[in-house]
Amino acid sequence: MPKNSFQKILILVFLLTISGNIFSQSEEFVGLIELENKTFLNFRINFNITDSKVEGYTITDYNGPHESKSSIVGSYDERTNKLTFREVNILYTKSPITELDFCYIFFTGEMKKNRLVGSFKGFYEDLEKCLDGTIIGTRIEKAEKRKEKLLRKVNRVVKNNNEKSEVTQQINALKFSEQRGISANENINVFWEGSYLKALIWDAGTVDDDIIEISKDGVNPVTIHPKKDPVVKEFYLGADKQVITIKALSEGTEPPNTTKVKFTDGKGKFIELIYNLKVNEAATLTFYTQKPNEVRKTN
Repeated sequence: MPKNSFQKILILVFLLTISGNIFSQSEEFVGLIELENKTFLNFRINFNITDSKVEGYTITDYNGPHESKSSIVGSYDERTNKLTFREVNILYTKSPITELDFCYIFFTGEMKKNRLVGSFKGFYEDLEKCLDGTIIGTRIEKAEKRKEKLLRKVNRVVKNNNEKSEVTQQINALKFSEQRGISANENINVFWEGSYLKALIWDAGTVDDDIIEISKDGVNPVTIHPKKDPVVKEFYLGADKQVITIKALSEGTEPPNTTKVKFTDGKGKFIELIYNLKVNEAATLTFYTQKPNEVRKTN
């Protein structure tokens, strides 16, 4: 092999090695959104950083009655710790569809050590201004440690057993690392592209003979026994608005029924939900294949 050809191969290998060393990390924070009208909302954000590119999702009113999940894109400067992102579309919401005016966050702030701090501008989809505010967050693992520290302090300081029990329950309800789950009669509004919908269903806790019934628009219900490995059920959304109902037929030996369902379009988009239901309780998902603003116009 000629000397110059060998040198070219070495240079090529070196360049391929350099290009493979892409900065990549995953981040997860929980905290509060403070709106300019002094309203506070629980907040969670999960995102991946690849080189300087940010992709992930936010959940506002996390574990609350109006919980909403939106996908985000943005950028991160490792040198200055500057983080910017914007919500680009809403994936689902617990809010009634007739009340919706989606205010998308355009955030600029700093991600440093265990904290995420910054401000945001709010815009509707047509770029009309809505509420602005600030975000203060901490990494989930840090929040869990603070929760444990708070529980120890309560046990040490609060002497009245009834008061101690009540405060302890409130603190334990702060499930930083997991979502509260879907309860009886709750509805999730999901905004979906395309007609294909695949449901992967398994038991989120101990496999204890939970049984559910799943149906589309209340017809042709299918009985499923969730196990450790997911059971697959496929649907085709043939209308602009269709309802998937999940009903608990059995709570197994360890109540309640804790079924986990991952809905995916088969192309990478998915939502994952945990159901906490008693026997004969049901919850629904309303799938819309129109954009949210188009849905509002037709209601």
